[in-house]
Amino acid sequence: FPVTIGMYGKTGENAVNGQTVQMINEEGTVIKEFVSVTEAKKFLKVKGHASLYKACKTGEKYRGYFWNKTKRKN
Repeated sequence: FPVTIGMYGKTGENAVNGQTVQMINEEGTVIKEFVSVTEAKKFLKVKGHASLYKACKTGEKYRGYFWNKTKRKN
């Protein structure tokens, strides 16, 4: 049986979840933007996502940066 991963079978940079994850420094400048939490986790070389989700929701720092989830611009 074929296995599809991600919305509409698209993964990684082609994912279509409608939200990006922003990595933000102390000054409020977006340092890097990811197409998904999964891509941000890969960049950080972490397995779990709970701490990253928490940082996005609470505004706390995670791995030295602030994180934000935002609607993807088409």
